[in-house]
Amino acid sequence: MPLALYPAVVIHKCYVIEPTEAEAVKLIFTMYISGHGYGSIARALAAKGFKTREGRNSGKNSLYDILGNEKYTGTYTFNKTNRKENRPRNMHVDSPADDFIRIEDAIPAIISKSDFKIAQEIKQHNKKKAGSYKAKAHYLLSGKIFCGHCGSTMTGHRTTSHKKEYIYYNCNRHERIVTDKCPQSRLSRDAVEKLILEKIEKEIFSPIAKENISRFLSKEYENFVKTVSEKTSILEQEKATAERKLNNLYELVENGEADEFIISRINKLKTEIKIIQNKIHNNSSKDMHIITQKELLDILNNLHEDVYSNKDVDAQQILINLFVDKVVVDNKKISLQLTTERILDMAGAEGRTRTGT
Repeated sequence: MPLALYPAVVIHKCYVIEPTEAEAVKLIFTMYISGHGYGSIARALAAKGFKTREGRNSGKNSLYDILGNEKYTGTYTFNKTNRKENRPRNMHVDSPADDFIRIEDAIPAIISKSDFKIAQEIKQHNKKKAGSYKAKAHYLLSGKIFCGHCGSTMTGHRTTSHKKEYIYYNCNRHERIVTDKCPQSRLSRDAVEKLILEKIEKEIFSPIAKENISRFLSKEYENFVKTVSEKTSILEQEKATAERKLNNLYELVENGEADEFIISRINKLKTEIKIIQNKIHNNSSKDMHIITQKELLDILNNLHEDVYSNKDVDAQQILINLFVDKVVVDNKKISLQLTTERILDMAGAEGRTRTGT
């Protein structure tokens, strides 16, 4: 099926997700928040046979629009961008029109709100650094490393002096404000990233840590699936109650007792039932695979091999994106804050955050 901007069709005035296109959208968000660029994502979509509705391969512009489309979280929007008179709407302009409409949980969700938020943070960071990005250099800690003196973000820079190349992180305030520069000195990119990867290896990949983390993640996910099942059961009961009320009202209509109040109540109940049906669809745990502790251990072991033995930059970026909440630099003191929130957010569960120096 071709890839649409919002992969749903309307059946009986109700949005129903088109599963093949939804799979493509999930792939786009998963790859993007794991550190993949538009080119890599577009190649993955093409390899799986996903096309736009015009029959073309996805390009950077269409991926940009999809990653910024809030409808995938179940939020209905209308007139999100201004349209100038006699000119086409610019989808990359973020100034809402005067009659902009936004309703949360109004349509079936494909992407969690947490994943969508992470994607917007990455997009915003990439947008800010694009103007000064002159040479190709990868910075694993982009958007995650902060100055302990002034709280500003630290961004990657690349320069050449006396035919020698320097790649480093520097405080944004130090770069921007000439009259009141932040005292934080620049840090060698390779040195600080090496230190952070070593700290992560000690915290995440020691035998005891892997055992504890895999057990914790497995238990958290198991609890999440159980919670989803319980919520679905409650929603099914709510739906059954609403349907009984609706049937009672239909009997009144059949007996010739209909009035404006009854007709209004029927319409409200029908809308309520549709909303509950959407919630049941989005909350279903039937297709959820219970992730075992052994499977999680295997994932951690494979990731460790890619990051530390194979020196795979993409794997290193995935590791940073999943487990690093922030890095704070105060002179030469570096504090690392790790988290399991993102890896559990991808599954819908809740994570933990811990800080180390």
